[in-house]
Amino acid sequence: MMSRNDAHRSVVPWGWVFLTCGILAFGVLGHAASVDRAFVRPRNNPVISPWAASVIAQTTREGSVKVWVLFTDRGFYDQRGFAAAATASRGALTSRATSRRAKVGRDRVEFVDIPVRQVYIDRVLDLGATLRQRSRWLNGASFEIAVDRLQDLQALPFVREIRPVMGFRRDPEGLEKESPGTAGPAGVQGPGGPGLNYGPSQAQLDQINVPAAHVAGYRGQGVLVCMMDTGYRKDHVAFAQAYAEARVLAEYDFIFHDGNTQDEPADQPGQHSHGTYTWSTLGGASDGNLYGPAFMSQFILAKTEDIRSETPIEEDNWVAGMEWADSIGAGVISSSLSYKTWDDLTGYVYSDMNGDFCVTTVAADSAAALGIVVCNSAGNSGSNPETMGAPADADSILTVGAVNSVGTIASFSQWGPTYDGRIKPEVCARGVATYCATPTTTTSYGSVGGTSLSCPLVGGGAAVVLSAHPDWTPMQVREALMMTASQAATPNNAYGWGIINVMAAINYTFCQPPAAPGAPVTSMNQPCPDSIYTISWSPVTGATQYELFENDTLVAAVVDTQLTISHPTGTFDYFVKAKDACGTSAAGPSGATTQVVDCPCHADPECDGVASIQDVALVVNEAFRGASPLSDSGCPHVSRCDVDCDCVVGLTDVVKMVDVAFRGGDPATTFCLPCAHRCP
Repeated sequence: MMSRNDAHRSVVPWGWVFLTCGILAFGVLGHAASVDRAFVRPRNNPVISPWAASVIAQTTREGSVKVWVLFTDRGFYDQRGFAAAATASRGALTSRATSRRAKVGRDRVEFVDIPVRQVYIDRVLDLGATLRQRSRWLNGASFEIAVDRLQDLQALPFVREIRPVMGFRRDPEGLEKESPGTAGPAGVQGPGGPGLNYGPSQAQLDQINVPAAHVAGYRGQGVLVCMMDTGYRKDHVAFAQAYAEARVLAEYDFIFHDGNTQDEPADQPGQHSHGTYTWSTLGGASDGNLYGPAFMSQFILAKTEDIRSETPIEEDNWVAGMEWADSIGAGVISSSLSYKTWDDLTGYVYSDMNGDFCVTTVAADSAAALGIVVCNSAGNSGSNPETMGAPADADSILTVGAVNSVGTIASFSQWGPTYDGRIKPEVCARGVATYCATPTTTTSYGSVGGTSLSCPLVGGGAAVVLSAHPDWTPMQVREALMMTASQAATPNNAYGWGIINVMAAINYTFCQPPAAPGAPVTSMNQPCPDSIYTISWSPVTGATQYELFENDTLVAAVVDTQLTISHPTGTFDYFVKAKDACGTSAAGPSGATTQVVDCPCHADPECDGVASIQDVALVVNEAFRGASPLSDSGCPHVSRCDVDCDCVVGLTDVVKMVDVAFRGGDPATTFCLPCAHRCP
């Protein structure tokens, strides 16, 4: 059997699977003549990679295996077909989703919004497979299928790739400790209304400066948060206010495919425990007992984890939940699941934690690209980075570590870096003895430990920030929370950028690069070889440096607003960028186009190809001035007056130029002393 690393060498990273469509493609199903490469992908060779085959062999149970089946196309092959499909799919996105996507410039139906082609799914079902989940983002679906039918499956011409559905166990977390939930200190005074009595949740909110945001009126209102977890005890009093105010907008069980995310008869008892912890930590509300940071948000609930299974966390359910949240219009997703290595052969390994390989990692980044703030727990495997799980390695999300009540990193909190060297986690919140609702009764509370509990505190904080700044993009929310956290000046792989400060993030001012400079201009333009001219431009307020581009190539970085240029020949166009501590501006408009004419030799100061009395006059003038081509810039053609190329204009140059001129010579052929060197 090949080693894990050998198998991996044959696997193409998955970063290109999601949200991109402009890659090389082949003709499919007889449509080669009309295929637009944006809408069709070639079949992998092989369809099942050696790595996938190895994992499939290890994960086959009772003759069947769970696999992703990714397709080559969506049933159209050109722009006209896409336009028709996009029109038919307009209803797939709510107005809320479209509005959220508009913040990142993606408010139209895209290729990733077109449904998976049903006829392809039907053909797979004909092989005796059972459909698990569809994925628009992957253009595929997950199935459970008899392993002896895989050969038939990969022979289907529209199947691009087959790979295993990865399943994982959760990192161990601290057990809940029941407490009576007695009233805590008097709460803060809210604007225009009674104060909030945070009860035992006061300390975890104070640590991330949430009460100040609540006083300012920012409580997550207007923000739709998606919880992704095991299920939820919906009848707990911590959620009563959200239900009474009709702020729970939707729920879906991705295990049993129904609309109930609380424990059902087929569930293992306690299925909804973990989700009850996390949702209450983020958005619960019970005066005197518990408040989550975003207790006034709206919510949708996704049940994506089946604790009955040996590997309860399966990536296809999680991806389906992400796509569901996107289509409804969620602005924040809080996920306390960690898809980590559980077997050297059948799990992901550290080299996969590069932000581009694991299915859930790329899905998380895809959601962020569509305008969603994604918060995910770092995991509970401690300081060894080689135990990092996905999607914690994603580069566009907030991965959350855990600290204790005094801000010290928890011993279990997962450290980075990612395999490609990025700092992880991004931020931290309390994950040791975090106070939350527990599902024992409808009124019970307790303290629970784990990054699963620090994550919803950050997710709730992100929703509070969005309630203050609904126009901010995910990357702006991410930057604001990171750059105002406790260790922003010295981030590391234990704390990331540190413990968040929600009110400081609300007040964060983004660093803006300077404005683009105006078009540069040319002075002292000289049209001959060795010509010297100056490019100048107007200063830009706050700029500390300028970059000059010549024919789209960076040629100089200067502090001044001008630069002297010398060229032997050619046509040159210029534009300028300005820089400061915040970055580099956009390119300014082009200008200062300069044409340097190629003259045939040094015996023609006028560069007109004829040796005339005017050329003689120029040479005589320079000779009597004792001009030096090296230093005298008063003469525009001074280097061409140096006929004998000794870098001094003297009597020899006059004699030679007179001889050529009075013979009516062509300096290029009659008497030309081409110089083998230019003056220094």
